[in-house]
Amino acid sequence: AYMRAGDAAKGREAFEKAVELNQQNGGAQLNLARLYYSDKNYAEAETRAQKAVSLMPSNPDALTMLAVVQVTEGKLDEALATTRKVHDVPHEQFAIAHLVAARAYEAKRQQTEAVREYQEFLKEAPEHPRSKEIREALEKIGQGAAAQK
Repeated sequence: AYMRAGDAAKGREAFEKAVELNQQNGGAQLNLARLYYSDKNYAEAETRAQKAVSLMPSNPDALTMLAVVQVTEGKLDEALATTRKVHDVPHEQFAIAHLVAARAYEAKRQQTEAVREYQEFLKEAPEHPRSKEIREALEKIGQGAAAQK
């Protein structure tokens, strides 16, 4: 409730209290990961996201958050392994994991794999707000025809 009201400090306090009362509260761990990430405290965000994933290993939201933190920290191989886990579970609302994987592949200069992930993102979420940006990026790297599929 505090987070929806825009009070991150009280939200953090509530999630910290929830975790203090129950270390197994995966949702609170995940929300703390988001808060630490937004504060650019990536090490703590990763710790919380890993805890959330350990408690909810098939949760695409927790897996995607962990992958985002891993890419941000430059842990590209780990991020790619995590995004593969997202794809292995039902993830209808988490096509963004393909975008995270594509960014990791680009950082590793593996264009073919990045293109494949961008295309998968577009296939799963053709109306996503970032779809136009992805199509333009694909066209820039000579994949315009594939982006139209």
